Parts: sequence; C-alpha cells; structure tokens
Amino acid sequence: PDGVEEYVDFLLSAGRVGEAAERLADLLNRSSFVSPRGQTRHTMWLQLCKLVSEHPTECAGRLRGEAIIRGGLTEFTDEVGHIWTSLADFFIRQAQFERARDVYEEAATTVLT
Repeated sequence: PDGVEEYVDFLLSAGRVGEAAERLADLLNRSSFVSPRGQTRHTMWLQLCKLVSEHPTECAGRLRGEAIIRGGLTEFTDEVGHIWTSLADFFIRQAQFERARDVYEEAATTVLT
C-alpha cells in the first residue's frame, strides 16, 4: 500500500478517473489503512464521492456509484446535504433526470435541520 495515494494522484493526472476511484475505494475498504499523508477517511471518502458523482460513466462497471454515495449518508451525518446533492448530480450526469428528482424529494423528506 505504500505509494497508493501517489498512484491515485498519477491516475487522476493521466485522466484515468475510473481506475483512480477504484484504487481509492480499495483503500477505504481496508479498515487498517492509515494515510501516510495524514488524510482522514472522511477526506478520502469525500474525494471518492466527488470522483464517482462527477464521472459516473468512467466509474461504471468498476464501482457501484449509487451505493458508495448512499453509504456516506449514514457514515458522515455532518455532510448529508452535500452527499444528497452529489447523489442527484450522479444521476443528472447520466441523463437520469427523474431519478435525480426522486433523490431531491427523498432528501427533502429525510434531512433534518
């Protein structure tokens, strides 16, 4: 695992977003992983969420984007607003506008302020 974060950066700079997201997900699935850079799991998960929501077609077939993003709703309760909009963005970028609308409706009924 040494150098994996640098490898993810390299993949991103090379435009290989799907593979970078997959490597990042692998890191997050290892409960024993500690970032040599000092990044928190929260920071790394937000990066993964951003990659998956902004590049759903590149990540398709490698990762279950909706499941990853929805997983954050229970794990990172301080970021639910951001996560709901990321999930809607995930569907919008795939031209699944009705699903995006459904996500916004679901968010409106479940988010407490």
